[in-house]
Amino acid sequence: MCACLSEEDFNKAVTMLSRTDWQKQHSSDGRTFLSLSSRSIFQARPVCYECHILFHRSYGVPVLYFNAYDQSGSCLDKEDVCLFFGLSKELSEGAISQEMHPCANVPFWVAHPCKTADFMEVMERKRGDTRSPEDYLLSWLNIMQQVLGGVLRPPETV
Repeated sequence: MCACLSEEDFNKAVTMLSRTDWQKQHSSDGRTFLSLSSRSIFQARPVCYECHILFHRSYGVPVLYFNAYDQSGSCLDKEDVCLFFGLSKELSEGAISQEMHPCANVPFWVAHPCKTADFMEVMERKRGDTRSPEDYLLSWLNIMQQVLGGVLRPPETV
């Protein structure tokens, strides 16, 4: 059993989730993704952050891209990103890296999608029933909030 999604099912789930704080976006190449952005305070200075949920075509799972910028528009370095988003050293060394965002064409931090199908399969076995694409994406988002909670619920919002 593969705990993956089709891109079509992902797009259906995106439509449902876009009724929350997440906004549905379309890239120039026709990809649909979710976007969340806001401002916060980090080390007594204003910071803007963005989080995007995209469909990873190779793995068939959602993937989280995130970034944080200072007032000048410069990206925070890895150490500050980890502090801002509350990422542990272990997580920052093995589970995230910086790569070109496939839709925005700028560097973003990404939570590696390689084990997503494995942990989603465990979730599906525990549930013991068929899940809708919306349930799948919500379950994934719930797991990501627990693992990378700072990314999806940053500190003190301005």
